[in-house]
Amino acid sequence: MTKLCTHCGNPVLKGKRGVCDACRPHDKSTNTFTVGLGKKARELHEKGSSKSATRLHMEACRKYRKDFYEKHGYFFDEVTGMSNGGIFDPHHVVYASRAPKHPELHNPRNIILVSRKTHDAFHAGELQDVYERLVRERDLETLFGMKLV
Repeated sequence: MTKLCTHCGNPVLKGKRGVCDACRPHDKSTNTFTVGLGKKARELHEKGSSKSATRLHMEACRKYRKDFYEKHGYFFDEVTGMSNGGIFDPHHVVYASRAPKHPELHNPRNIILVSRKTHDAFHAGELQDVYERLVRERDLETLFGMKLV
């Protein structure tokens, strides 16, 4: 089984000490990507700390990647179905800016795994049709209790 990055869940090349190349700069310069999140991150979130929101985000993304890999045995883009060995990022269908601090923001129904190219296209607004389809398929309007499309 491939060793996964302790921060993001991407595969790690041998000899890289458990951190992929994309996370390596963050690992050395900030404590945002620390291991062992959970109860403490949630406690900080309840106090309204902005760092805790980042920690909750990273924890949810890490868990989604781990669960995805355990379920499928490999990573692929959930929009295109492609698995080209690139880097795949968790993407929140409903962005944090659209529903700030919503308790369901990090619900697995609101997260998909996508390639960097697809991730960039989402944030550029090029995949509105895919967004609308995901909102309907995953019943995100009911989950969030708001009109999304």
